[in-house]
Amino acid sequence: MKGSKMVAENREARWGDDQVFIEVLGSLKKGNYLGDLEVINEILRYVVSDLLDRLEPVEKPSLKMMEIQRQAKQLAHVLLGKSRSFQPMIKWNEAGSIDVFCRHWLGCDDATPEQRMEHACVLFFEEVLDVAVYASKDGVLPEQWGWQLDAIIEKYAGIFVGISPAQQAVLS
Repeated sequence: MKGSKMVAENREARWGDDQVFIEVLGSLKKGNYLGDLEVINEILRYVVSDLLDRLEPVEKPSLKMMEIQRQAKQLAHVLLGKSRSFQPMIKWNEAGSIDVFCRHWLGCDDATPEQRMEHACVLFFEEVLDVAVYASKDGVLPEQWGWQLDAIIEKYAGIFVGISPAQQAVLS
């Protein structure tokens, strides 16, 4: 994936740090506007690449879950419009909008907007990790799982810009 090289170069840095975000933004084709479906798609692809690279050497399930939660918290921070490195969509990337949409479409009934968005991100990561487990089996070719990963990223990118799964089905 596109982000793998950047992940390797920034192994010690947390992707949520502003300096790393600036470097990631330099590789984005469409800029940093969170209302752009292609920008969200690229962010999600980068996060997936980073997460998989970070989880690969980890053996203990509890440590893997801690990393997933850490990444979910960072991504939620971005999606709620709290990162200075990204331009939020006004009236969308804020508490009371994106998190309420995710509560409705993903069942994230947590108490706070931050918790709802972290939950949405964990759901995204769980779907990605299911595909990663399948992809790691002997004899499984990229053609057998690549489309699944693409579909998951497209689904969540759509949700994170306000396109419901029902609307996505009509558009596809």
